[in-house]
Parts: sequence; C-alpha cells; structure tokens
Amino acid sequence: MKELFETKKFYIQVEGGTVKMSDPKTGHGNRSLLYANLYDNESNATQTYTVTHTTIRKEKSSLKVTDAFTLGIEVSGGVSLKKVFGLSGTVGTKYNQETSTTDSQTKLKTFAVSTGVNVPPGKTVQVEWYATTAQTNIDWTCDMTITGYFALGLKKPFQDTSVLIIPASYLALANEELEMVGPRHARFVAKGVFTKVSVPESDIYTNDVTDTLKKKTVIVSGRSRMAGEF
Repeated sequence: MKELFETKKFYIQVEGGTVKMSDPKTGHGNRSLLYANLYDNESNATQTYTVTHTTIRKEKSSLKVTDAFTLGIEVSGGVSLKKVFGLSGTVGTKYNQETSTTDSQTKLKTFAVSTGVNVPPGKTVQVEWYATTAQTNIDWTCDMTITGYFALGLKKPFQDTSVLIIPASYLALANEELEMVGPRHARFVAKGVFTKVSVPESDIYTNDVTDTLKKKTVIVSGRSRMAGEF
C-alpha cells in the first residue's frame, strides 16, 4: 500500500473540553525533623531560650495521564491540562493509552520559627521541630476532540483524483476508544490523576530529658547551656 502514495500531509488539531475533577482525597504523609537541640539551665531560676531557625523543604505537584490516545504522529494544537492544575507549560497531545505519562514540578517552601522555650532550674529540655507532609489526589477526566484530515498524494490517479482526503473521524473506525462525532471530528476521553505533596504545617515539641540523660552517657551536638547564679 505504501508504494501507492507519493506524499503524505495532514492537518490534525486536538482540543480539550472542560476538565472534570473529583473531590480531593487528602492523606497525611511522613513527618520529618526540621530542627532539634538540647537546652541546659544550670542556674537557680527558670530561664527562657529563644529558638530561631529557618529551613527549606520541597513541595511537588504532578499530573499523570493514565488513559488517553496516541495518533502515532506529531499533531498540531495543544491541550493545556497542566495550566488547569496550576503547573507551568503545556501537556503535549501525543498521549499513549498503554504507557502512563507523568509531568511534575517541584517548588521550595521556606519554614521559619522563632519562639521562646522555658527551661526550669537544673533541667535539660529537648526541643524538636517537625514538619508533616500531606498528599492530595484528584482524579480527572477531559473530553478531547480530534479535528482535521489526512491528505495522501497518489502516484497514480484514482477515480479522476490524485489526492485522497481522509477525515480524522475515520480514526474512530480503527480504534474503539474513539467516537465519531462529526464529518471531520472524533472524540475520546482522557483521564488521569493530579497529585500534590505539600507541607502545610509544622509543630514544635518540648520534653524534659534531665533524668534520661543522667542515666546514660550521651554525646550531643548543637547543645545550648546556661550556667551561673541568677
């Protein structure tokens, strides 16, 4: 068959309709340690330490296309799915039904803390600062419309024509995932999952570890101490 065609040209455009999103499903992720220190008070009165620290953590967003369609050729036009979910750039229109594709974007988030910690006389207090991640998954679907045609130049005229025009709607005859919706239009439904891993909150914990440290020898880095008579 290939020997019959001298040239092959096409104009295909893929347009996306309204993206339908499910209710967000949010679950707590891992808790990570941002900062830890021991504060000694060897004086006779309660002392207050000011805990000041700044750190940076990553937040990640990703758009996964789990079920879509590929034409097997480069197509014109664009489907701005990533813009719908607040991601930069555009998702290409060459999707694959068998292989999932994922586009991701990572942002940095800065955490800063400045708080006072009271340490009783003769005590050692451990301060720990934790951040807890949260993962949100949103299932989405989007109606995609393929519009256009394929033009094949014939080496030998057929029924008084040298150019064979095949509407894009004919793709639906060869692929059950597509639906013919017009003379040059075919429709399919793309779907996937939008995932966002964020760090929405952080917590500071204090604990009196005086008796614990007395029972064993501990080598501690980053330890603060107050001494003297007050």
